[in-house]
Amino acid sequence: MAMNNGAYRIIPSVILGLIVCAMVLSGQQSSNLPVAVATSIIKSVFVNGPERGIDPFFPDLRAALKDTLKQNEESSPATTTTSSVDELFSLKGIIYSGEKRVALINNQVFQPGQSLAVKTRNGVAVIRCVDIKKNSVSIEIMGSKEIKELRIK
Repeated sequence: MAMNNGAYRIIPSVILGLIVCAMVLSGQQSSNLPVAVATSIIKSVFVNGPERGIDPFFPDLRAALKDTLKQNEESSPATTTTSSVDELFSLKGIIYSGEKRVALINNQVFQPGQSLAVKTRNGVAVIRCVDIKKNSVSIEIMGSKEIKELRIK
């Protein structure tokens, strides 16, 4: 009976396995065998607090918002006129079901009362969604106390 190439590859593995089994059963230890190293598992700890943020995956979000707000107060872009607000912020959609409403402004999802940093062509601006109506959204640009109304275009 002729042996094919596959058998020549399997035979050394089988012989090595038998040798290791015989050594284990006889109680002998080989210095060439791999030794298991004890390791400790590090447990993840998420800190929720005003100094770190509320999202464990984006813990520095509040600090980034504070920095952006501070920059906007120092060099406020021309966002006080109605025409520039319409140019900088785009209301792309409103979704509502009963009392729950969300709005899509500059590719960011807002709920009433929520503040987020949004990208504009003049940079990043922090806006707060004051109210969501059926066809419009009232926003407040941080650094400005004026409330502006966006309509779906």
